[in-house]
Amino acid sequence: MEIICYLSNGYPTIEASYNMAVEYADAGCRMMEVDFPSRNPYLESDYIAGRMKKALEACDDYEKYMKGQYVTVSNLLNDYYNMNLLPNPYRNLASVYYIYDYMSSSQESLQDTFVHEHMENGIQRIISKLDYIIEQNEQIIFSNRILESQNESIKQQNCNMLSSLENIENNSVLCAQYAELAANYTKANAYFSLASYLQNI
Repeated sequence: MEIICYLSNGYPTIEASYNMAVEYADAGCRMMEVDFPSRNPYLESDYIAGRMKKALEACDDYEKYMKGQYVTVSNLLNDYYNMNLLPNPYRNLASVYYIYDYMSSSQESLQDTFVHEHMENGIQRIISKLDYIIEQNEQIIFSNRILESQNESIKQQNCNMLSSLENIENNSVLCAQYAELAANYTKANAYFSLASYLQNI
């Protein structure tokens, strides 16, 4: 069972909060609940509300609290990374994940974990899973590209159909104009034919 330590952010000072976080980590704490001092902590107990009030009396600049938490986390990470607990071959995502997963479910020490006979096999299994996930993502991306290409083709076909319909419409208008001209031409010929007939009587 994991123990979650509570950290009063800014109490009695921001610097003291950082030092307390370091002490928690050194004692083996892997999870911390860090509060953010509120000016109206009506949901908190009197004890917590009192600590928040003291924290705000020491510093009421929220930006400094945010920066303080960022510095706290960065310093903790740097401190523990600089310890070089992990041998060079195991300083990668797959190895760190396997070590964490294995130690979380066993009573082995870190040293025993490194010489564990399944260490390499465990890492390879994780790498295989990651490779499989990457391959699946590549297949999904490839399939999406195919669909995009098909959609572009369909769009082009639709544009061609619209263009053809527009040409047909234009041709229909032109045919109507020619038909009207032909009708007028026929009327004119009939008129002149009648005039010639009357002239010859």
